[in-house]
Amino acid sequence: MTYAVGYRPEAVADVLAAFDWYEAECPGLGGEFRAALMKAEHLLSNTPTAFPIVHRTLRRILLHRFPYSVYFVISGETVQIWGCIHQARHPSAWRSRGRAV
Repeated sequence: MTYAVGYRPEAVADVLAAFDWYEAECPGLGGEFRAALMKAEHLLSNTPTAFPIVHRTLRRILLHRFPYSVYFVISGETVQIWGCIHQARHPSAWRSRGRAV
């Protein structure tokens, strides 16, 4: 079974901010960040239950090479990404975004 992957608006903002920061630091690095995120999306669309639950139904996948955690929930045949948060931030930073069901 393949899952559809969607983003909450807050997660889109996270990704865009990280992309912009990496691209400003070194042209092309933002593209590498996006490629790492796309690899994570591929894994989530195929095997979302392979990643640990960190709170109630909220799960986490770590990006390869970049210090970001992608938080998501599985709802039916959809993986909904709640946030893409730098690992230096407090792990509960996603909690202000609503309650994981």
